[in-house]
Amino acid sequence: MKSTNDDKVLIEREKITNAAAEVGIPLVELSPDERYAVREALLARYGNDPHFEFDCHNIADRVSLQHPDGWRWIEEFAADPTVLLFYDSSWDTPRRPDRSMFRVPGGKDLGRLLDAFWGTVYYVTDESLSYVLCFSDDDYLIGTGTAKAWVESLQPRHDEWAATLGAGAHSQDD
Repeated sequence: MKSTNDDKVLIEREKITNAAAEVGIPLVELSPDERYAVREALLARYGNDPHFEFDCHNIADRVSLQHPDGWRWIEEFAADPTVLLFYDSSWDTPRRPDRSMFRVPGGKDLGRLLDAFWGTVYYVTDESLSYVLCFSDDDYLIGTGTAKAWVESLQPRHDEWAATLGAGAHSQDD
């Protein structure tokens, strides 16, 4: 059976909800109006081009570094009692639009949830939208807002890892 974008949307959403159930992390799904407002506010605040969707390729003022375990570091920064977690909506289809977004515990609980699913481009922000952290499908940890300086501070971790690989890994400052 051929996989479609409709299938992918369900898979992405279910990865998060199933992982949360598996590790006992409570999720509160935001309403469509709340999700829309958050995405629009993030696009206005951090987006490079307002004509495109807010995603990891459309963040204007960011710092990024590549590390396969960079996702593990997110819990260090996103330690608020609750954070917003959402995934790349590029798999939306007209038949099955999906802009799922969840309110989840931050810190160690967030880390346990992120550890329980993989293969999804996802974003974490706080309730006041003062930052966005993204972990991309090509292992880039991207930070903007107040997370930008924090991601920059991770450069020594990146450099230590990259030294074990030779010239294969790099930072990307766009």
